[in-house]
Amino acid sequence: MHHPILGLAENYLGKVRLKTQIVSLNDPWPVSLDFGLRSQLIASAKFRSFLDDLDPQLFGRHYVYYVRDSYLCHYIVLPIPEQEAPLLFVTGPYMTEHASLSQAQILCRQLGVSAAMVPFLMQYYATIPFIENLQIMEGFFESLADALFGPGQYSIQAIIEKEDAAVTFAPHPPMESSQDTRSLIEKRYAIEARMMDAISHGDTETAIRCVSSKVFSDLDDRGVPHLRSRKNYMIILNTLCRKAAERANVHPVYLDSLSRSIAISIEDLSSIAELSPFEKEIVRKYCLLVGSQQTKGYSPLVRKIILHISCHLTEPLSLRLLADTYSVNRSYLSTLFHKETGSTLTDYINDRRIDQAIFLMNTQDQPIQEIASACGIEDLTYFTRLFRRRKGISPSEYRKKLQQ
Repeated sequence: MHHPILGLAENYLGKVRLKTQIVSLNDPWPVSLDFGLRSQLIASAKFRSFLDDLDPQLFGRHYVYYVRDSYLCHYIVLPIPEQEAPLLFVTGPYMTEHASLSQAQILCRQLGVSAAMVPFLMQYYATIPFIENLQIMEGFFESLADALFGPGQYSIQAIIEKEDAAVTFAPHPPMESSQDTRSLIEKRYAIEARMMDAISHGDTETAIRCVSSKVFSDLDDRGVPHLRSRKNYMIILNTLCRKAAERANVHPVYLDSLSRSIAISIEDLSSIAELSPFEKEIVRKYCLLVGSQQTKGYSPLVRKIILHISCHLTEPLSLRLLADTYSVNRSYLSTLFHKETGSTLTDYINDRRIDQAIFLMNTQDQPIQEIASACGIEDLTYFTRLFRRRKGISPSEYRKKLQQ
């Protein structure tokens, strides 16, 4: 990071799921800035963007730029002071209004993009953060500008990007008709809704059946096969699965950890052939997470206890400790917990530890002893006994089945 205060800003904006990036004005448009949107739609090697409206000789490094690009996305740009090259701190993309299907269709017509890309745009918009309170957003960046340039030592400028007429958009097979487009979109959304519902209930079989559906893949395959565009769809799938798991009241700590891990894995994929199996792997991982962390339908106290257990699996856990921590009678807590979960507290703790072990064995390659420790069970013999009671086979046998 080129300025200390920007490190702080990057950390905060990351927590509210806003992407930040340092961009050089002298370099070509970075594909990562818009998650590959332009590279998917535009065939030209060089195209006009809002960066072309920032003249390094004129902007004087003392501006806050509020940008709306030609794809309905927004960015905020701050020139970084005290740099030899013109460097920019760019935040975005984000949306300030929910895009409708008709807006996406009109936009594609205006930009000369094939109607086949309307579903791609709609799903792209679904992954972009939505900012409802713009005043808070603007207040944050103007405070950031005060720290960078000095209080009041900057100007605010709005930039509305206009797509250059010379841009050549990537060729895509035409759709048969707008009615066909609408029908495919409706079917795709219905499959997505069914998949999200299955994930929210931890139903792996149904969720995988949905993501494997021909309807689900038809719209994705209408463009020219391209690794970046396929990765973009994987990013969308990751977002849909995360939102589905949120419905099951999975704690954000676990959602963020899994979502980040999957995002990194997506970027590490190097061929289109690797993508289809990983789609099913994404769905399976979220279903496993829901199965191990779901708290929907429990009373506030029991949800607190369950969250405490989930966040402290590696630490000592007992009825006495939890009752003391939450200042409740042990007998009352024991009775309430058993009534709502159908399990004793001790059995529940052991089950969650084994659930976590199963999740780790499905997603990581750690030795079994390390996985047992990461789940709060140091005694490998005891861990093996609990695991066998739950799965009917030993941890080593389970791992062999996974590898097969």
